[in-house]
Amino acid sequence: MTASDIESLQPRTRSGGRCLPAFLITSMITLFVLLAGVTFTAALFIRQLQTELANLTKTTHEQTGPSAQLSESQYKVQNFAFLRASSGVLNNVTMEWKNRSLETVGSGYTFSDVQHTLQPQAEGSYLLYLDLVLLCRDPPCSAINGTVVVKSEREQLLECQFSAPQRRTEKCWQVVRVDKAHRLVAVMSVRGATDKWELDTEKSGMGMFLVDGQTR
Repeated sequence: MTASDIESLQPRTRSGGRCLPAFLITSMITLFVLLAGVTFTAALFIRQLQTELANLTKTTHEQTGPSAQLSESQYKVQNFAFLRASSGVLNNVTMEWKNRSLETVGSGYTFSDVQHTLQPQAEGSYLLYLDLVLLCRDPPCSAINGTVVVKSEREQLLECQFSAPQRRTEKCWQVVRVDKAHRLVAVMSVRGATDKWELDTEKSGMGMFLVDGQTR
């Protein structure tokens, strides 16, 4: 091999070294944008459903005749369920939920306020989410951390971890496959001194929406 042959290989070697990092950086940026977009879209979707649900509750008391807009909203309500936390206690317990005036459980679900379970009436894919907001009643409050797990009789569906005072608000969501015969329950486990902490029952809740399945 001549000297010119060796020199001709050197530029290609340096060029290849530059292409690999550029490819990795581009891939990482693309992945980050996609993940950020999905999270932001899901948050907007959940907030829109909650707003429409509250508006529909007021509208149904004022309207007597059906309309196309109301029919569309009723379809969303049928497939949507949202429950507020009825107890602010932070402990190793099954979480207690309540169906309040401005929140409802659509006809596609069965809610037991005794067992605190939510049972979909249709098999399919659901957007399942948790809103957890912690309050410090008597500052300063010591550090705590914990987990809320939503599960059926068969499997774990969603896990939401919280850590305070670093992060007092957590929003967790997941698209899950649920059978209509399965009842969902949320179980909390906490580590640390929780005597000064409590769950904000006005802002904490669990919700789900049918995104792919057959309603009754």
